[in-house]
Amino acid sequence: RTKWCWSNRFFLAALIVFAIELAIAQFAHGFVRNFVGDVLVVILLFCAIQSVLAYSKWRTAIAVLIFAIGVELAQYAQIPTKLGIDRNSSLGIAAGATFDWLDVAAYALGTLFILSLLLISHINRIKMRRNGATRIKYHPL
Repeated sequence: RTKWCWSNRFFLAALIVFAIELAIAQFAHGFVRNFVGDVLVVILLFCAIQSVLAYSKWRTAIAVLIFAIGVELAQYAQIPTKLGIDRNSSLGIAAGATFDWLDVAAYALGTLFILSLLLISHINRIKMRRNGATRIKYHPL
């Protein structure tokens, strides 16, 4: 069951990643803009969702990946064009224009990064409990 909540930690992370995305959009070119930006967009969506929903972090990461791949497949099917969405509009920019397998790879890499952090956090919590910690004061995710 999903509950609405507020997480300062994830909201701050989302703001930081968003600022990096804006800087990439404004100043970067080539690999950084095309690939790193796509890696970060998955992380941005994950943090934004987790900042307002108390939902499984693992499931959120997978749902964001599925959503991102769905957007990419919509580009492949030229759905934004068929719907008459202007490529230069905000929606057109967000939906993208052309399908690229490297975009899918970037989304997968961003998701793998998130899942890796979640796994490290989970392992650290288990270790702390084994060492007798009753309450964990800090964990990265």
